[in-house]
Amino acid sequence: ASPIEALYLTRTLIGDLRIGVQESTIKEAMSSAFFDRKKQASEIIQKAIDKSNDLAVVFEIAKKGNLKKLKKVSLEVGKPIKAMLPRKVTTIKEGFEALGKPCAIEYKYDGFRLLIHKKNKDITLFTRSLENVTKQFPEVVEYILRYIKGKSFILDSEAVGFDKKTKEYKPFQDI
Repeated sequence: ASPIEALYLTRTLIGDLRIGVQESTIKEAMSSAFFDRKKQASEIIQKAIDKSNDLAVVFEIAKKGNLKKLKKVSLEVGKPIKAMLPRKVTTIKEGFEALGKPCAIEYKYDGFRLLIHKKNKDITLFTRSLENVTKQFPEVVEYILRYIKGKSFILDSEAVGFDKKTKEYKPFQDI
């Protein structure tokens, strides 16, 4: 690749194009190029991107025109994925209007999103920005190994600080 091609290829892979191209634009381009803009293809491509968080993998499958294989793309323990962000509303009524009934509603603690991946005895912790923070939280790794049973899983959680002396939750900035 030429230097300029290498630059944009690298930026694409790390998700920092800086040219205004969003993931949705790339998804629609794949749908158009490989599946004649079929609405179903666009939805399947989006699900594959959501599960793999890897445009290159999805592209390689899509360019072969293989919708069945795209449908089989799945989560991989140890590979970070973008966490779904909650929809913010100010009242319970707005929440039901936005999500319908029944739905789960929970209090928002002042912490940070933590995706916990476990495969056998290996634990990896990722933030919502996909940063590996396993080494920063050895106590979380220890707790998971000790108390959460299961050989292979991905947990979506909120990490909060707790002061054992005062029995109160700590603000996010104190974690």
